[in-house]
Amino acid sequence: METTAQIINALAGRLLDHGFGDDSLDLLVIAHAARDLGVNDILVQLMIDDQQPEVARMRAFARVSSAISSRLDAGGPEITPRSRELAAAL
Repeated sequence: METTAQIINALAGRLLDHGFGDDSLDLLVIAHAARDLGVNDILVQLMIDDQQPEVARMRAFARVSSAISSRLDAGGPEITPRSRELAAAL
C-alpha cells in the first residue's frame, strides 16, 4: 500500500509530464488526506476542480502537497487509503 507521500511524489511527476489527465483517483486520495490533516479546504477544492484553469490547479496542488508534507514531518499520522477505510469502519 502506498503512503500519502509516495502518492504525492508519483502524481507530481505525472502532472509535470502530462498535466491533469486521468489522475482523479490519486487527486481524491490526496484531497482526503489533506482534509484529514486540516489543510485549507479552499485549496483542496481548487486542486480537484477540473473546471478551474490548470495553472491554478497546479499551484493549489503544490500548496496542498507542501502542507501535507509539513504536517507529516511535524509528526502527523501517515494516511493511506487503507487507514481511511479502517477509520471509517470504526
